[in-house]
This record gives sequence, structure tokens and C-alpha cells, in this order.
Amino acid sequence: GRRVQADAVRPGADEILIRQLLRRLPVLLEPPVADGGGELDQSTLAQAWLLSQWDALAVGLPMHLSGPLHDVLDELPGVATPLVQRDEASPARYRWCRFGDPGTETALVLFCPLPSRTPAVEAAWRQLARLMEGAFFRRLRSELQLGYAVFCGFRQFGGQGGLVFAVQSPSATAGELLRHIEAFLESFAGQLDDQPTRASQASGAPPGGSDIRRHAEANWQALLAGCDAGHPVAVAAAMAQLDSEALRLQLRALRAADGGWIVVSNADAADTRWHSR
Repeated sequence: GRRVQADAVRPGADEILIRQLLRRLPVLLEPPVADGGGELDQSTLAQAWLLSQWDALAVGLPMHLSGPLHDVLDELPGVATPLVQRDEASPARYRWCRFGDPGTETALVLFCPLPSRTPAVEAAWRQLARLMEGAFFRRLRSELQLGYAVFCGFRQFGGQGGLVFAVQSPSATAGELLRHIEAFLESFAGQLDDQPTRASQASGAPPGGSDIRRHAEANWQALLAGCDAGHPVAVAAAMAQLDSEALRLQLRALRAADGGWIVVSNADAADTRWHSR
């Protein structure tokens, strides 16, 4: 499985640099797993299969089929993974991973994980992402003309959700790109009073139950993050109750890296606060 995951993040021949960096993030966010070593003979593989853990999610299943489905799952090898809250503490508040070699362009991806996965906090961060998206693009691409690949938004990588900022530039260094992002976050605090605070489902909240495919995807992402099935609905409800003070509070948490900051770039760390990996 780890080899398959490593293969998945290898860059394609025509894949732009910023997409290569984004594909590295899920690997960086997973805790390291020690290599068991030894021969992978049939006996070892069979034992690993019996001890494996699996997750399952069913959405829209009629109640009369619930029992038979559980009977089938009970016959599977391995055991069901228990639902536990993920430990979101980072080994270092500021982590920097250099991936690839410097070229004619510099790309930088900054991922800011949620400081906690409570519905109120996630709702505020989703709304901040929605409000920032256009302003970030306008500032870094249209006004500063840093590059053609500029975006920000709320994303979940593996089990961690948060805000991601990404820029690819033919002229700026990694340090300059990072300073522009930090300057944008500082200036955005003054714009919150002019922004609407309430958000509908269509403007960034996790989907409810009207679309079963989107509903299933939202519940699966919640499961990966160690949350229960009611988490997406709770986040949507919290978004409807947001006020400007809640957004200002979470913007301060974002700027202070309360959940940690992780940078992936094709250049070295911008300054000494970063723990290189």
C-alpha cells in the first residue's frame, strides 16, 4: 500500500509543478510507518491480511438490508477500524518540504490545517476560504502579477482539512511568495467587516442529504477525519450561525498557525522558523 501511494505522487510527464506539489501533501501529513522488513512470503502476506483494518460506509441503504450487510462484513478478513478522533497535533508548528529542483519557475503550496475539527471552527474556516478565494486571486495574480497559477480554498488531504494557498511564479522566490501570502492574510482582517458572514450550502458548507452522492462523499471525508456521520450537517448548521467576530477569531488562529503551517516548494525554506523535512 505504501508503494502504491508513493507511485501515486510521482509527477506525470506533462504535469505542472504546482500540481506535483499538491500531490505531495497527503504523504507529508501521514505519520511515518516503519518498514517491517523481512521476506514477503505467502505466510507473511496472509497474516497481514488477517490483521488488516478496513473502513466501510453505506448511504441510502434500506433498513431491511442493514442486517444482511453486517453479516457479510463480519465474514471479511481483518477488523473494522474503530472511529477515533485523529490527533491533529503537528511535530512542528512550521514544516517545510522541498520537492524537486529549482527551475525556471518557483511554486509554493501552503497548507494550514484546522486547529480543531469542531463544527464551529470548520464552519468559520470554510467561510473564510470562500471569502478569500476571489480576493487572493485578484491580489496575487491581477495586481501583483506573480504568476498564472494562483488559488486558495478549503481542502481535505487524507484526514486533515484546512486552508490551502498555492502560487506558481516565473519571477518571485519562495520567500517572496510566502511573504505575499502572509501580507494578504494580514490585510484581509480589515476586509471582514465588509463581507457577508452567513453562508448557504452552495457557498462552501458541506452538502446535506439532498444529493446522495455528495452526501456520501461528505460523510466519507468526515470518517477519514475521525468525525461521526452527523459532522457535515453540524458544520452546515454552524455556518448559518456565523458572525464577524467568529471569523475574526479564526482568522487570528490561521495567521498564528494554531493548527500548524506546512509548505511544499521546489525551493529551500524561506527563513529559520521552518523545520525542514
